[in-house]
Amino acid sequence: MAKYIQPSGITKRISPHSLRHTFATQKAEKGVSTYQLQEWLGHANLNTTQVYIHLAKQSGGKVMEQTSL
Repeated sequence: MAKYIQPSGITKRISPHSLRHTFATQKAEKGVSTYQLQEWLGHANLNTTQVYIHLAKQSGGKVMEQTSL
C-alpha cells in the first residue's frame, strides 16, 4: 500500500478501510444511489451501506450551515 500512498502525496496515516470509507462517503455525497453503493462495496445488508448515506447527509448539513446567509 505504501507504494501507492507516497506518490499520491497523502501525508496522513491511512488504511485500505479508510480509503474505502472515503470512496463510499464521497460517492454518496455526489448522489450515487444506496443500491449502487451496496453493489460496489459488496454489502449483503442495505443497512450497512446506509451508514455512508447518513454521513453524506451530515456533511451536506454542515455545508448548508457554513454557507447560509
